[in-house]
Amino acid sequence: MKGKDLIKAVTQSADIPSELITAELKGLLEQNSIAESHLTLDQLREVLAEYLQDVFVAAKSDLNTDY
Repeated sequence: MKGKDLIKAVTQSADIPSELITAELKGLLEQNSIAESHLTLDQLREVLAEYLQDVFVAAKSDLNTDY
């Protein structure tokens, strides 16, 4: 599975409104210069791993500034 079918499978599997996750994924793909139609599972894993790392760093930073 790849491309738009992969994005559709991921968005349907998430317990989040599909419009939100689709927009976020498309933005991440654009930032990483990956064509939606050619997206592979390995590329999706890489992009999401980077995204989660950024989220964790931002959350940690927010926690540190609250105290």
